[in-house]
Amino acid sequence: MPHLSVTGTPYFGVYVRTSQNVHLGQIDLRLSRGLGMRIDSRDDDSVRGARDISIDDVYVSGTSGHGVETYGVDGLTIGTVTARDTGNSGLLLNDTVNATVDLVDAEGAGTGTGYAAFRMANRNGRVGEDYPVNIRVGEVRARGGGRGSSASRRAAAR
Repeated sequence: MPHLSVTGTPYFGVYVRTSQNVHLGQIDLRLSRGLGMRIDSRDDDSVRGARDISIDDVYVSGTSGHGVETYGVDGLTIGTVTARDTGNSGLLLNDTVNATVDLVDAEGAGTGTGYAAFRMANRNGRVGEDYPVNIRVGEVRARGGGRGSSASRRAAAR
């Protein structure tokens, strides 16, 4: 999908479940509530069924939830996440491995909630019992909002 614009009050601006080889290009989500984008494998926690997902650039604003959230993804490449006044994190990676993110640029993400502009949680980066280097983030810009950038100590070094 090379271009997508969504406005209004959807439950999800974009929702991808247990899919492989998905390429999202320029995504513009100017919402009044809901979650911007969710990519997950939640139908089966024992496998990461969402694989090889790429997002060139996503602009997300006005959500009541996260701007972009993943859960159970293996192989994620994101150019830029631009998050403005999202209810929770601008970008949240859950139980995701082999991910590269060039830039998270968040303003007002998670204001009053304690959520970070960029957050990793729920075994993010974990392979088996270890946390090898497999999550790479080039730059996080956080202004205002909940609390800037938050990651577990192990994940922050990756």
